[in-house]
Amino acid sequence: LAVVDRVELVAPEARLARNGRRRGEARIKAAAAEVTDTQLSMVGIDAMHADGFLGQGLTIAVLDAGFPGVDTAPAFSALFAEGRIDLTVSHDFVYNTQNVFQYDTHGTEVFSVIAAHEDGIFTGGAYGARYQLYVTEDAANEYRIEEYNWLFAAERADSAGADIIQSSLGYYDFDDVSMNYSKSALDGKTTVITRAAQWAADRGIAVICSAGNEGAVSWQLITAPADARGVLAVASVNRDGIRANSSSKGPSADGRTKPDVAAQGVSTSVIKANGGLGTVTGTSLAAPIITSLVAGVWQRYPELTAAELFEAIRLSGSQAGRPDTLLGYGIPHYKNVETYFAQRRENPIRVYPNPVEDDSLRVRSYLPEEFDTCRVELVSAEGKRVLQKTLYFSADHPERIVDLTSLGAGLYICRIAWAGGMLTQKLIRR
Repeated sequence: LAVVDRVELVAPEARLARNGRRRGEARIKAAAAEVTDTQLSMVGIDAMHADGFLGQGLTIAVLDAGFPGVDTAPAFSALFAEGRIDLTVSHDFVYNTQNVFQYDTHGTEVFSVIAAHEDGIFTGGAYGARYQLYVTEDAANEYRIEEYNWLFAAERADSAGADIIQSSLGYYDFDDVSMNYSKSALDGKTTVITRAAQWAADRGIAVICSAGNEGAVSWQLITAPADARGVLAVASVNRDGIRANSSSKGPSADGRTKPDVAAQGVSTSVIKANGGLGTVTGTSLAAPIITSLVAGVWQRYPELTAAELFEAIRLSGSQAGRPDTLLGYGIPHYKNVETYFAQRRENPIRVYPNPVEDDSLRVRSYLPEEFDTCRVELVSAEGKRVLQKTLYFSADHPERIVDLTSLGAGLYICRIAWAGGMLTQKLIRR
């Protein structure tokens, strides 16, 4: 211990004993599932598939509570036939074994929304991708060791080349109440799993997580790691786009917009561990729909960073113009993402985020070799020019940051001028 800066947790050598407690995500299952058409078309994945983007070339790491039946159900057989589940890195961090095809069925159901495929029966959202499977959640117990399991899995996924992490897990209370987090801990920098998720995001991995299912209980709020700044947190809606009452609410403890986006998490069609069809309810099932969309869009635009990709997904949302603390930027859509990128040529300089929730306004040139200079001007609501700055871009530095520390909260007019063009938009500083 002399070689480490500090100790956050000392775990016993023996695995923590079971106490029979299971986390209470609502599950609604039926003998015959709804078809996957609605959950896919709601976010435009049907159109994405029609364009040929099934997640090919992307590696998705799924961190969950177990994957029983994935190795036997027909809907997953192509993954094994084509060697697209990396069994050399997939790992059970709960019992420290190589067998991930056991334990809780939650992971199987989540994974199926992305990866399962049977012609005429079931279509996963990104069934052409490659996968890594990690067991980090002990469904029978709740201790902080599971957050460290998540960190270990994220580190392995990063080392093994994962592009995306899908995690439908969330934490705030534990079997040992001394481990419980307060609501103030949801500030993007406190909980173990949030810091782990942010580390992965900083490494360039696209991290998607469920917002949580606490919206109808006393906690109400998102669960960690949904509060991480670099994570895309997903809320739940029904097939008509109406928010599920159980879907956790935002904002983060430091006032950032959370959740980020939403997808169908009520009666979402899944493949069960026995290979049959079923439906399940919870933000856990909404998140893999968004993960699928992210995979297809990234395949379509491989030059994007994860942060740029998430920005496009948010701005494609049904309420991107007025994000809230229930559904964030709303339900994203592949076609809206396509429109967003088509408009980038017309407006090659982009200013984000909007609203600005910290002190940094980012200005990016999408064509830095052609549009290498711009002038930024901010005008207050009273008509006074409060900032003017010239920015320079290059292929190595396509993005610049404008410091807004000296500006108070409020509404501003932002004017961006570049060779041959100008953009004027409202900007909110929070």
